Amino acid sequence: MRLISRKLWRAFHELDAFDDDNCREFMVRARSGTIRKVSWFVMQGIMAIAAPVVAFLVVGDIALRNRFGPPVNDWVTAMGMRLQLG
Repeated sequence: MRLISRKLWRAFHELDAFDDDNCREFMVRARSGTIRKVSWFVMQGIMAIAAPVVAFLVVGDIALRNRFGPPVNDWVTAMGMRLQLG
């Protein structure tokens, strides 16, 4: 494995036969393109939505497992049974 410093194309053995100018042009072409840009924005949008949802679910799960907060479940269950019986 090669460590990447400044020349990203030197990390790939397949590009060793080409000089730096050709590899630089190849990297510019690989990084530009409509599909790449659209997929990058879609991925960022998904992560912007998923990250807070996952954080909310993890915090909620921890809170429920450790029984943080008021005991609302017992009260809601009692009121529900009372409404059904009453």
